[in-house]
Formats: sequence, C-alpha cells, structure tokens
Amino acid sequence: MTSVVAAVLFLRILGAAVGIALFNAVLQNNLVTKLAAVVLQHPLYAVYILNSVDNSDIMRLPRVPQSVRSAVIEANAQGFRSIFIACTAFAAVAIPLLVFVGRRQPGGRVSFPNEEAKVLSFWREIDAFKTSVKLSEGRKPFSFYDGPPFCTGLPHYGHLLAGTIKDIVTRFAHNTGHYVERRAGWDTHGLPVEHEIDKKLGIKGKADVMALGIDKYNAECRSIVMMYAEEWRETVERLGRWIDFDNDYKTLNTSFMESEWWAFKRLFDKGLVYKGLRVMPYSTALCTTLANFEATQNFKDVSDPSVVVAFPLKNDPKVSLLAWTTTPWTLVSNCALCVNPTFEYVKILDAETGHIYILLESRLGELYKDVKKAKFEIVEKIKAQDLVGLEYEPLFDFYVPELKESAWRVVADPYVLDDSGT
Repeated sequence: MTSVVAAVLFLRILGAAVGIALFNAVLQNNLVTKLAAVVLQHPLYAVYILNSVDNSDIMRLPRVPQSVRSAVIEANAQGFRSIFIACTAFAAVAIPLLVFVGRRQPGGRVSFPNEEAKVLSFWREIDAFKTSVKLSEGRKPFSFYDGPPFCTGLPHYGHLLAGTIKDIVTRFAHNTGHYVERRAGWDTHGLPVEHEIDKKLGIKGKADVMALGIDKYNAECRSIVMMYAEEWRETVERLGRWIDFDNDYKTLNTSFMESEWWAFKRLFDKGLVYKGLRVMPYSTALCTTLANFEATQNFKDVSDPSVVVAFPLKNDPKVSLLAWTTTPWTLVSNCALCVNPTFEYVKILDAETGHIYILLESRLGELYKDVKKAKFEIVEKIKAQDLVGLEYEPLFDFYVPELKESAWRVVADPYVLDDSGT
C-alpha cells in the first residue's frame, strides 16, 4: 500500500513540477514568482485556492490569509489563472513533501505515514472537500457516476489506480468551473455477497435458500454488504482522493434499482435493446449465468473423469469400436465415430471377458492399467480406411427416427491424434 501511494504522489509531483517549469519558461512574468512565493508560504491552503474561480469566491473563503486573497485577485486581473492553479497544485503535493523531509524524527528518519496523517487531519479540520463542493454550487454541473466496487472485499491496486484516475478527472472538472458532486457507491448485488452467506450458512443450492426463506436469505446478505466500508474509507482517504462517503449510495436501495429500470426502459423504447444468444458460464448450484469475474473466482486444477465406451457393430455385434471421452454427458447426442485415415487400428480379443474390441494399438493403455500384464490377443490389424462407413448401434434411441439413415457411422479426419483417445 505504501509503495502504491508513494508512486502516485511521485507522478503528481513530477507533473506539477513540469507544469511550473513550462509556465515559468514561457511566460517569464514577475507574477509567477509572486504566486509561487505565496503558495510556498501557505501550501496547505492550496485546497481552498484551487476552488476559487473568481474574486467573489476567494473573498468568501474562510481562514485564508490576506496575501493569498490578494494573489488570486491579481492573477485573475492579469489573466494568469492557469499559472496560479499550477502553482497551487504544485504546492499542495510537492511542497508538503519537501517540507516534511526536514521534519525528521529522532535518528534522522522521516515518517511519511505520520506526515500524511497530519495533512488528512488538516483537511478534516477545515472540511476541505465539502467546503470546495459547497463553494461551487450554482456552477454548470459535471455529471460523474462512480462505478461502485463490491465492499465484501478489501481494495486492491486495481481499485486504487481507477480511483486515482477518477479523482484527476473530477478535480479537473471542478477546477475548470464545474459543480461536481462526488458520491461514493457500493455494489451490493451479485454472487460475491451471496457466496459469503452460502459459506456462512452452509448453503449448497437453491433448495437450501428456499428452505431458509428468501426474506431471511436477503436479510443475511444485507447484513454483510458494508463489512469493509471503514477499511475502504481509510484507504481511499489515505490515497488523497476526494469523494463523499457520508452521502453514499448502494445498489440495494429501492431508488437506485428503480432508476436502473427506468433507464433500461428508455433504452428499450428507443429500440436500443436487442435479444441475442451466446455461450455463457453457468452455475448449476445457483441456477444462473456467471460473469467472467465470477466464473474465474473458483478456478481449480481437478482430475477430469474419463470413460471408454464400447459401440457394437451392426453387422457383427460381438465386435465393438472403443471410444474415449472426458465429457460423457455428450454421449446422449453421439452420432458418429471418427478415425484418422492414415492410422492402423487393431482388433483384440480380451481373454477375461471374451469381448472383441477395435482401437489404436498405441492406446491400449486406456483399456488396461498394465498392458504388459494384461491378457489379450491381437487378432487383426486394420487400416483406417477399412473402418470408414461401418455402422454401429446407437447408445440411445432418442434420434433414431430422424437420423437412422445418416448417423451412427464411422467417418475419417486427420484431426484425430494417436496420443489421446482410442
């Protein structure tokens, strides 16, 4: 966490420093020096300075030194507003850090976490964020909709990166004369919440939910949706992002859900909603499709079951073609068996059962655990082309009336390999 915060601060300092250098080099005006001196003397008041758009704003700001007020008025008068913003942005981030370097603890080391806490304390004391929003009331609104995170987990670097970008965009909008309402949001729907409750209550499927009662199940889910809210607030504030946690919204709120349905209805009425088909991951336990995020939450390395199935030939039921599969549920719809046209197959007689099978010699290991000790006899070697066209008995008769003239035959294709299957 510390390394991420340090990296973000470094980027902000670098950008502000480059901006100051460019302004100073291009404009070469005494006002630049004066403005820089003002913000160097009052770096923490930059949070107020950045919210002043005109002279009336700066005159209404509480507790701002007269030198700062005068500098803003002069900057506005001479058209150097952008320079002043750059100076204060630089001061708000870079100057406190530079000053902190000189504030060493016993032993000569700087405690950056302690200095961060002091800045945050100062922001809370002057209620910097809410004051800036209040002072911007009446400006042209800048709409900002924060895609809410799940709060059943702790924030990670992905949240911090996206949050920093959102903070930059909304601060820029605010500093260019807009009113920007920034409300924190929480995504309280979806499987992450339900997954936690399922683990807690030992729920295995829909039947368990119905036995408990949907109202009780929903109540359990609601009880944990804000379990990490304080941790989120602490982390986001430490990052320096300004967003309103006191006036937040939750997707479980009726007003939010009604707004979502209203927006969807508007899209539907405009013909922008269509129905399509696509293959989706599906949870048989929850009886619902899964988002990619949800589907990847429980990936595991497992041993797939495999089966070897015998398909008796129609013209000689004592002889069976062997097929190997790891997806036995597809056997219901089986309509053909495929061989490689370049391979040679063997017909064997199993001494223990008396059954006769046709398969690849290299795949005898699928039939016998120990081929060397197995009791069988190779009766005949058969070219693949001699197998093509042979008909076999279907495992199930669901589609026999429709497909009896064309299905359940041996076909050939070179995609068949000799290192898997039979």
